[in-house]
Amino acid sequence: MAPAERNMTSMLLHIESAINWLQPLDDERSATRKLFMLFYYLADSHSVRKIDDRLVVNVDLVHNIADGVHRTVEFRAPSSSQGSPAKIFADFWERLTSLTAPNEWPVLADSSRCLADSMVIKYEAIGDGVTLPLDRFIQVRRHVPVTTFLSVERALRGIPVSTSEEDATLANLVADYIGWTNDLFSAKREIEENFNLVLVGREAWQLPIDKAVDRVVGMLEERRREYARRVGELGQFSELTTSGVVPFYDELIHATAQIYRSSEWYRAAKEVPDAIVRPPR
Repeated sequence: MAPAERNMTSMLLHIESAINWLQPLDDERSATRKLFMLFYYLADSHSVRKIDDRLVVNVDLVHNIADGVHRTVEFRAPSSSQGSPAKIFADFWERLTSLTAPNEWPVLADSSRCLADSMVIKYEAIGDGVTLPLDRFIQVRRHVPVTTFLSVERALRGIPVSTSEEDATLANLVADYIGWTNDLFSAKREIEENFNLVLVGREAWQLPIDKAVDRVVGMLEERRREYARRVGELGQFSELTTSGVVPFYDELIHATAQIYRSSEWYRAAKEVPDAIVRPPR
């Protein structure tokens, strides 16, 4: 089995291992959001890359991983359930991925969408039909895909995701404040380092797992407060809150706490290959 295929299989197994954490939740919308956060963390390094100030999304890969997640949840959910997390999740991805045809790479550059050309890394197809990029793509650092999480917030609120003038304005807002998104990129890298410490090296802090969790969550909350302060000083806090940037940060903090406090998740995480827990830099 090729390394890329092993990594994909591991990710899907990792996601499946957390389903028991999601199932007891009465709030189906909350379960869907948490499932997305889980998927997002695992999949983004393989589906998004950053070139200068542009975020490039492999829509086909995102769609395929999402299908795998959907199948996993659907398998575990009661067959009679209506409006289940699996159904909500599937509807959301249908809306999100309908923006762009498979195998295209939409690029956010200012407020425009265009297709990447010479910078696109070639694909290879593996046995189950999942499309993965070749070798060096997985060595690119993970970054927060700004357009993705803005679309997520809109889709989960029932707001149609489209390339309308309104969405172009929203994308332009993000492009105008690329310095703030760079803060998010930095925070994401910092979070990953803390993930690694908690998951595979918590002894470095000489702390029990619950105390290590508290430390990570505290770091996230401090970063979130600093982010909100800087945004507020520039008079754009309400706009960014409405667009989903700040709510996303809150959700990231909450999901981090929930993931770490799930003993089943922690046991499963120890089984994940090092390439997933600590991606090459």
